[in-house]
Amino acid sequence: MDINLKTIGVTISNDDIVYPFNLQAWDDLLIQRMKFSCEVFSYNHDNITPTNIQLSSTKTKKPTEYPQLNINKTKVYDNADHNEKNFIMLHPYILPDCTLKNTHYLKSEMSPFSEKTGYILACLTTSGMIELYNYNIDTCELKNIDVNFSELRKNSLKVPTKEIVKLDVLRKTLNQVTFSNFEWCAIPYEDFKLLICTTKSDDLIIYHIQDDTVVEIKSTKIEGINRNKMKWMDMNDQHYIAFSTDKGDLVRYSVELEDDGTVNDIKKVGTIDGKLKMPINFMGIDYHETSTILFCFKGHTLEIFHLQEDKVELVCSKYVDMSITGFTLCDNLEYMLCTLNSRVYYIKLSIENGRMLLSTFSKLGFDSLMDDLDIASNYSFYGIGASKNNVLIYLSCYPQNAYDHLINKQPNHISINLFTKHDPVQIILNNPTLRMTDYIDCIEAIRFIGSNKLETLGVLEQMDYDIAITYKFLYYLKIQLLLINIKLIYYQMKSRNIFDIIDQSKVSIGELIRVINTQLLLNVMFKSKTMTDVHYRVIKSLKKLIIKYCNSVQDKEPFNTALETLKPQLNETLKVCNEKLKGKKVQAELCCFCFEELNDNQLECSSGHKLKRCATTNLPVSLDCTNFCKQCRESFTSLEILSLIIEDPSKFDIFLCPLCDLKFVLNE
Repeated sequence: MDINLKTIGVTISNDDIVYPFNLQAWDDLLIQRMKFSCEVFSYNHDNITPTNIQLSSTKTKKPTEYPQLNINKTKVYDNADHNEKNFIMLHPYILPDCTLKNTHYLKSEMSPFSEKTGYILACLTTSGMIELYNYNIDTCELKNIDVNFSELRKNSLKVPTKEIVKLDVLRKTLNQVTFSNFEWCAIPYEDFKLLICTTKSDDLIIYHIQDDTVVEIKSTKIEGINRNKMKWMDMNDQHYIAFSTDKGDLVRYSVELEDDGTVNDIKKVGTIDGKLKMPINFMGIDYHETSTILFCFKGHTLEIFHLQEDKVELVCSKYVDMSITGFTLCDNLEYMLCTLNSRVYYIKLSIENGRMLLSTFSKLGFDSLMDDLDIASNYSFYGIGASKNNVLIYLSCYPQNAYDHLINKQPNHISINLFTKHDPVQIILNNPTLRMTDYIDCIEAIRFIGSNKLETLGVLEQMDYDIAITYKFLYYLKIQLLLINIKLIYYQMKSRNIFDIIDQSKVSIGELIRVINTQLLLNVMFKSKTMTDVHYRVIKSLKKLIIKYCNSVQDKEPFNTALETLKPQLNETLKVCNEKLKGKKVQAELCCFCFEELNDNQLECSSGHKLKRCATTNLPVSLDCTNFCKQCRESFTSLEILSLIIEDPSKFDIFLCPLCDLKFVLNE
């Protein structure tokens, strides 16, 4: 049985050693059957070289001597005893001495390090408890485990076998209230540590931890924020806790601290306005000289803020994959993030004339890693850490057979036979030539995987693509439209606010699909050997559509990012349109009823006749036109006109709705 290790992560200590950790605790039997993979990379900004180390845990006999890591080949090692320490730098399970039966952790995080108190590991359980563990390391022996990552690229390596981890359960388990989140105070106090917690009853509680004693020292009410999204921030000797709101803003609470850890006051001091009005699902933070850099991931967008005293500047807003599974600082003003769809992005900031700017944002290429379909369908990046220009990325196990098991329990929602050998996500991702109608059952099946949580659709939303006028990007957008329609059905009876946000995204994506279809149709027409009056009429009409699109102002994504990216190519298309139309007398657009001339994009003539626009040609169409898509209700002009425009219909499928891609036949 393969289990799904969806919550592997890594953390960086301030001694520049990468300590991996697992966010879930399994029972002994599951640990022995666990399969996992570790990927170690070195990078020089624009290039990553992968080094594959694949491990598995089975019930075979424990090897008598420590295995060598053969980097040239992928080698599987048997490690029957999960208490074995010889893979301490590579093994994701760092709690070998305190396996907790039937307990799952939502979050695990290491405290700041101090010579006197070492580390404390805090774990938030699914039942709302916080459990604390001492994590003691013999600092005199750190040299024995500080493996230089360059050695990992050699033919062999023996990881030191000295037992370096000692775990003692703090007898003071925090179980008085139901917790929703926690953060460590980032100040590395020598004698004690501060733990900031939020509860499901909207309380903010600060605990003082010293000598295995946990004492509540401050409590206050917090309202109007998302208690599950919080971050500790330091600015100019001032201490803050930032919370995300449902509208994507950050509410800051100041924390007045004394040197002895006494908390004098906690109060709300201000709000950082987000550009994209949707909740933050991931936050990262870095400190540079006297300023703070805040990374907010929301939806498909990364927002970077530069905070100086009372001044807050938005550095940039970039379109990225939605599901960010790891974020790390890798050098001065250099960062990396990894996503669920096995991609890593490199970010570099710079300062010019006192302003912080984005100088590099690029997807790091190591696509050869994903060439093997088995790896591509089984593993996703979950966690990233960096230490001195080296990167450690963990891959989680993605069980193929789980789909068959779960789908057979949902016979009313999907076609069971469709998924006997293939996982539905891969059916969709690997078949861009198929039509959206073929995927409805697949997406419906995915909806019911993972305790009926809609978030599982995120696997599809993380497709790798470039914003460009291509069929690949068009295919991606149409998948998004399908997902959005499903989400609209889901949320229409649950949350009006979420429904409205998703509905706005539907409009935005629909407009993107329309303009890309327009560009692709024009490309076909520009190559036509003979130009008819119909060609010129359509070119003139589509030109107006592009101009309208380029002049649109919408505060939503992916519209803004795509518009910025596509504008240069669309402007070039407008120039070609002008050249084609130069000196040509093109018939004016006419009302379908009274044949009165119409102005640009006019939808009602002076006589009161209401019109629509053809989804393909943008020419006027009457409201009672029988040529329309039953799914999205888009109307179309006649097949006769379309056949005149497109000499080779295979280049642009006129028998499918260009907006939702569902099968559609014109009613002549």
